[in-house]
Amino acid sequence: MLETDRLILRPFNADDTDAVFALRSDFETMRFIREPQPRDEAVNWMKLVSSRWATERIGLGAVVEKASGAVIGWCGLWRLPETDETDQQAPAMRHEIKSKDGNRDLIFI
Repeated sequence: MLETDRLILRPFNADDTDAVFALRSDFETMRFIREPQPRDEAVNWMKLVSSRWATERIGLGAVVEKASGAVIGWCGLWRLPETDETDQQAPAMRHEIKSKDGNRDLIFI
């Protein structure tokens, strides 16, 4: 999808389930998004935010750290049902990554 010197942004896949659950169940990561989620809700969320890639070429995807291959967050575009506008979703990243300027690469994409 997109690539920087340090990050890869790509659609989610089934192998991302554990990482997404770890992020979406972590209080610090979810602090300004919503309450942390149990595993089944995290899996359903991945399906939802991936559901429009084929038809509309929008959705949220995994932010992968190249050096480790780890999924460290997500970002992307989403259509708002209330207004039918496309909205850029702010990146959500593991809190320990944020402190290392993890969001810096996302700003320049």
